[in-house]
Amino acid sequence: MSKKKGFTLIEMLVVVLIIGIIAAIAFPQYQKAVLKSRFALAQITARNMYDALQSYYMANGKYPAELNELDISFPGGSYVNDDTLSFKKYTCTYFPIGAPSVLPSVYCTVPVYGIGIRYALREDGKSYVKYCTALNSSQIAQNLCLDLGGKNPFDSGTGLIHYKL
Repeated sequence: MSKKKGFTLIEMLVVVLIIGIIAAIAFPQYQKAVLKSRFALAQITARNMYDALQSYYMANGKYPAELNELDISFPGGSYVNDDTLSFKKYTCTYFPIGAPSVLPSVYCTVPVYGIGIRYALREDGKSYVKYCTALNSSQIAQNLCLDLGGKNPFDSGTGLIHYKL
């Protein structure tokens, strides 16, 4: 009798099951890594805008009325109007004093994932408060804010949860 070589149906099902389990564990981690990389770019831009605003404040004793007044070069392929920078998958907005908060602020967001970073500037021109923001409906964004060291979450009443960094 000759012995046939090959896999049985049970062996194939076990292999498919193992691959499915590995994929179920790996896919959320992959999504988190993609989100972190996109968010990192928004964080860098927010920090650069904050630094440029601080330089402007030191030179002029006040914050500018719009982004175009800053001495900063934005990445190639970005679009800048008076108060908003749009680049790839994120948008950064500069809010002068009074809108939407009392303090001027820089807010960069990755809208697809419902996560953002906000620098609220102080009137002394020397300090700031930094927040990670997440949509109330985005558990992935909320988890990332917590992973980044977010503390003391509060609901701003705008559909966003703010985590102090």
